[in-house]
Amino acid sequence: MISNLGPNGKPHNPLTFADIDPAQINVTDGAYPRGPIGSSTAFQVHNIGEVWASALFEVRARIITRMGWAAGNQRALQIVTDAMKIDPVNPTLLNGRNSILTVDCAAFAGADELDIWTGFAVRGMGASAVAASSASGTVVQAFDVPNLNIGTPTISGGTCVLNDGRGRSRRDDRADHPHLQPFCAAAATGVSVSLDGGPAVVARQRSRRAPRPAHRSTTASRSEAAARCCIRA
Repeated sequence: MISNLGPNGKPHNPLTFADIDPAQINVTDGAYPRGPIGSSTAFQVHNIGEVWASALFEVRARIITRMGWAAGNQRALQIVTDAMKIDPVNPTLLNGRNSILTVDCAAFAGADELDIWTGFAVRGMGASAVAASSASGTVVQAFDVPNLNIGTPTISGGTCVLNDGRGRSRRDDRADHPHLQPFCAAAATGVSVSLDGGPAVVARQRSRRAPRPAHRSTTASRSEAAARCCIRA
């Protein structure tokens, strides 16, 4: 686990996604110096496998913490094994992560997806991580878990409508906020929406006025109110 630290405050196993990239590998960020045995070549099949295994241990540990040893260990073995059956040809580590998420969604209704995402994220294979291809060690590591993907908001409408028959009116607009929910089962929480920009809307308090003259038509007053609504908008 990357949270297991040595005397110097660094992890016993510091491997992250960047360590398969020859331009980013770091063999000095662990609790102890690198040993004399083995290869320090970044993009090498066994070294890549160490990074992959480190992420799987993170995922398994989280599932076991939630479900208990026997059930959690079995669940982790199941989703990882089944995910290999749907991997694309020559998968990247991120392809492998996505296959595990897909299997968990199909077989267990996404019960483990937060553990899967956080386990991979702490090893640099979060939602924003990028792998060029399975034939290249060029990667961008990221430690984030996914969030709602918000599209471009649009506002439409702009119709002035009489409100209550007393000459008061309102402007009806529709605001659309397209979004993509990246989780299979986890609910989006703490979502808030704000509308910024455009002219300021000033609320005016109307003073008491004498009754309208009897000769002034209701139709005319409604039309004027609607016009004022459109002009202010």
